[in-house]
Amino acid sequence: MADVVLNDMSRYSDNEIMKSLQLYFREKSIVEAAVYAGITVVAVVLMIMYVTKKVYGFHVPGTNNQLLYSIIVSFVLGFVADIVIDKLKIFGSTLDEYYRIAGAGLWGALAIVMSVIVSYIVQKYLLPIL
Repeated sequence: MADVVLNDMSRYSDNEIMKSLQLYFREKSIVEAAVYAGITVVAVVLMIMYVTKKVYGFHVPGTNNQLLYSIIVSFVLGFVADIVIDKLKIFGSTLDEYYRIAGAGLWGALAIVMSVIVSYIVQKYLLPIL
């Protein structure tokens, strides 16, 4: 979902960071970009679950304190994953301009943190009422 929004923003925004994503989205369909983003999130979240299980004793946060621990681990692993994606050019060179302007680490970390928070909210508050 976020990639669909980023795709549109890259086309219609005046923001330099958003515009730097145009080449990436020009080279990939919306579905392809979303699939790659999904695979990336799943890979990083599996690492987060492993770390939180080993360090804190849970895979999935069930309390607000566990969510806080998950957010911290998510930020660190998301930051590292984004740097690895940049340095190894996992998605090719179409993101070079984006990483030159935005830098590697922060935005990837924040994206993973947002995924964890949204998943927690859905799991904790939405699923029980369905």
